[in-house]
Amino acid sequence: MTTDAMSKKIKQELYDLADTYAVLPDDIGNDNVIPDLGILDSQGIISFIVWIESEFDIIIPTDEVNLDNLGTINCIIDYIAKKNNESK
Repeated sequence: MTTDAMSKKIKQELYDLADTYAVLPDDIGNDNVIPDLGILDSQGIISFIVWIESEFDIIIPTDEVNLDNLGTINCIIDYIAKKNNESK
């Protein structure tokens, strides 16, 4: 999957979750810090992490749930690529 396709999938899931848990933002940039957007409450964040694991077939250990790995769309894409490389 291309980086652009991953970005679109992740943004769509954020919009879907935001529609459930908060107000929809006008735009989510790839470098926007997701928690700072205020679109997900704690349940929304957990749902988002579970979705990432399911959608991209990775396991995210609790100690890797942080802003460096999951703070922005670009961080998430890099993290998924890293996890996929580890599994090879």
